[in-house]
Amino acid sequence: MGRIGLMGGSFNPIHKGHLEIAMAAKTEYKLDEIWFLPSSDPPHKKILGHVELQDRIAMLKLAIKDKKNYIFSDIDCSRPGKIYTADTIEILMEKFPEDNFYFLIGGDSLRDFENWYKPDFILSHINLLVSYREDLRQEYLESKIRELKSKYVTKELNIIHCLPMAISSSRLRSMLALGQDVSPYVPKEVCDYINDHNLYRDLDV
Repeated sequence: MGRIGLMGGSFNPIHKGHLEIAMAAKTEYKLDEIWFLPSSDPPHKKILGHVELQDRIAMLKLAIKDKKNYIFSDIDCSRPGKIYTADTIEILMEKFPEDNFYFLIGGDSLRDFENWYKPDFILSHINLLVSYREDLRQEYLESKIRELKSKYVTKELNIIHCLPMAISSSRLRSMLALGQDVSPYVPKEVCDYINDHNLYRDLDV
């Protein structure tokens, strides 16, 4: 039985904060692998920046290519229509019944979690690991976790103890649109890809 971490999202673009969270979760919760699941059509956000799915996948693959046990999965970008976490979990459980999955989410996702599709199903069928954000610190997350545990049947629901993300994909898109240097926040190969393909240059900021 494997202990598999799942990190989903638009990765628009992937950045060092994503990788730091993945590493922290892998270390703290002794995960065997981290699977990265880029979404083609996430229900909670619009894909901004006129960046095609193939570019987001290419950047993701560049970011993890030298990371041991970091794996690209197309489960959320090969299905048509809106992609819901509950559906992804159901597919994974059926396909890999022997594995134990841990879904990595940000504190902002935990804050809005009850607005997700089938939150009760998600909590009762998969472990959730929650990372800090600068605007949502440990005390808030602990309170929200207690609230969810009191209302739902849950598997593991724990905090990833790592520094809050110092950057976001939305901030990076704005910086790139203004021609600012993002190299401190993005793996070099990803930064080169963005520059080589002129990504995010046509955003209104």
